Amino acid sequence: MAHFERPDSFSSAGTSKTGVEALPCVLLVEDDLAARWLMRSALKGRCDFISASNSEQALKAYRRHHPAVVVLDYRLPLQTGDAVLDALLEEDPDACVIVMSGKENMSALKKMLAAGARGMLIKPFGKKEFLSLVLGEETASIF
Repeated sequence: MAHFERPDSFSSAGTSKTGVEALPCVLLVEDDLAARWLMRSALKGRCDFISASNSEQALKAYRRHHPAVVVLDYRLPLQTGDAVLDALLEEDPDACVIVMSGKENMSALKKMLAAGARGMLIKPFGKKEFLSLVLGEETASIF
């Protein structure tokens, strides 16, 4: 299940120079190394990305890189994703955050949407759904 509201500024906010063209920057906040690798692989060549494996790293990376989109897992070391979402939105009310977790955390994800998250992904999700939500690529190929 996916739900998303794309910010109007996606094409210019949170970009970094890579070669000639500026690419959007995506912050992946996921403590599971394999899941993080899969998301990074899906994004490779499509945008710039940075990763964080806990709440502290996520907040530091957001402040430093100002990504266009944050993909935020609910279950993280140190703090849960809802606390990270609150901190991000307190600093930047326009932050574009997509939250993700398993079906067992659906109520928490819905609360995060109500609190200001722009979209959600339910694990397990496929490459097409992920790219469609994060980059708006409706025709992305499937794993």
